[in-house]
Amino acid sequence: GINAESWGTSAVCDMQVGDRTALYDQSRSSGVDVSAADIQEAWAEIQHNSISWFTICYDPVVKTKLKFQAKGMGNFDELKASLSQDDIFYGVVRVVADERSKLVFFCVIGDNVSGMKKGRVSMHKQGISNAFQGTIADVTANSSLDFEFADISSALKKHGVQSIAM
Repeated sequence: GINAESWGTSAVCDMQVGDRTALYDQSRSSGVDVSAADIQEAWAEIQHNSISWFTICYDPVVKTKLKFQAKGMGNFDELKASLSQDDIFYGVVRVVADERSKLVFFCVIGDNVSGMKKGRVSMHKQGISNAFQGTIADVTANSSLDFEFADISSALKKHGVQSIAM
């Protein structure tokens, strides 16, 4: 470990070399489990252009565990049709931005979700987004009815993207 006495103080820091990575991983994950095999499979598929989008939602039994919900090859309307007003959905969608394929992370909160469940979003969203490294923007919609492709376009334009299609 690092001994702080060599720095002129009497405090001792017992952090080992590997501890820093473990500490980073803990804060990055926000305590949310996205390790389910079907979630990891969907993430791999979207990275390799095998699917256009996927969604995950909270496990009804374990509040900090996410489960795979749906995936598809279709357009934004197909994605939107897979969402309901009764849950919180996270996911990744593939878009063509300035003639290049890009991945966008999104969160959609259903209108019928309780206030307590909505509070989870503020605690978990960043950690879930971090689990899908390589997305270039985050979009949050407070209703599946209000979730539009224009929201994705707007988020990408903030990153300097000019033309967007799905």
